[in-house]
Amino acid sequence: MADFGLARFTERGEMTTQSSGVVGTLAYMAPEQFDGRREEIGPRSDVYSLGLIFFELLTGHHPFQASNFWGMFDRMRLGSPDPIAKVLAVPSPLREICQRCLEAEPEQRYGSASELHGDLKDYLSGDPISNHKRRRGRRLLRWSQRPQRITQAASACLVGNLAVLQGLVGAPLLKLNAANPIPGTMQELVWDISKLVVFPHLPMLFFSVLVLRGRFRWQWGNLVFSICMLALVSGTFASGRSPVRAYDSEPLSFLLVHLIILGIAISMLAMQLVALPALLKEHRHGYGRIPS
Repeated sequence: MADFGLARFTERGEMTTQSSGVVGTLAYMAPEQFDGRREEIGPRSDVYSLGLIFFELLTGHHPFQASNFWGMFDRMRLGSPDPIAKVLAVPSPLREICQRCLEAEPEQRYGSASELHGDLKDYLSGDPISNHKRRRGRRLLRWSQRPQRITQAASACLVGNLAVLQGLVGAPLLKLNAANPIPGTMQELVWDISKLVVFPHLPMLFFSVLVLRGRFRWQWGNLVFSICMLALVSGTFASGRSPVRAYDSEPLSFLLVHLIILGIAISMLAMQLVALPALLKEHRHGYGRIPS
C-alpha cells in the first residue's frame, strides 16, 4: 500500500522511506501505515493522506509540525494536528472535513474518498455536511483524547494532594494553639496523619511528578489512588469516624474538614476520568510524551 506522497517530488529527503515493507513518503502516510498495522490499511488510509494534502492547501504547512522528525510522527500517531489559524478564515465545515480526514483512528475517518467527496459536494452546494450530525460528540471525544488531558489530570492530582497535605501537616500546629486546640494527644495526631501521608497522598504525588515528566503510564496509578481516596473519605462519612481520631470528638470540625477533603477527592477523580480517553489512546499506541 503506497500513499499519495509517491505522486510528489521529495523536497525533504528525510521524509522518504529507505527500507521496510512500506513504500511512500512518510510525512504523507497514515499512522497505521508507518506503524505497520497491515490489517488496518485500506481506503481510510488514503483518506488520511488526502487530508494531509488538503490541510497544506488550506494553510500552506504540514498539520503536524514539530521540532524534529520523530516528534512529527509522535504527533501524527496521537492525532494532534495544528489548528487551522482563524486568520485564514477557513469556513467551519471545511475545518471539520479536514479534521475528520486526519483522525488517528481509521474508523473515525471517512470510509472512502467517495464519502469525503460527498461532504465536499454538500459544502459547495450549501447543504449541511454529514459531520454536523456527530460534531458535538466528536469534538468532546477529540478534546478528551488529547495528551494534554493526562498532564492536566496529573497537575490536579498534585495540587489536590498538596492542599490536603498542607492541612494535615498544619493540624499539629493547631494542637499547640491553646486558644483552640485539637482534641486528643499529640502522639495520636502525629501517628494518624503519618498513616494518611503514606497512603494515599505520597504515592499520588510521586505518580503525578512522573506523569508531568512525560511518563504517562503512571497516570493509571493516579486513577486507582484517586478512587481509593474518594472511597476512604466516603467511608469516613458513612461510619462517622475519622482516620484522624482527634476530629471524632469535634462534630463541627469533623464535618468541615471532611467536606473540604471530599470536594478535593471528587474533583481529582473527575479530572482522572476526563483524561481516561487520552490514557486509553496512549495505551493502545504506546506511551509517548507531550507533543512539542
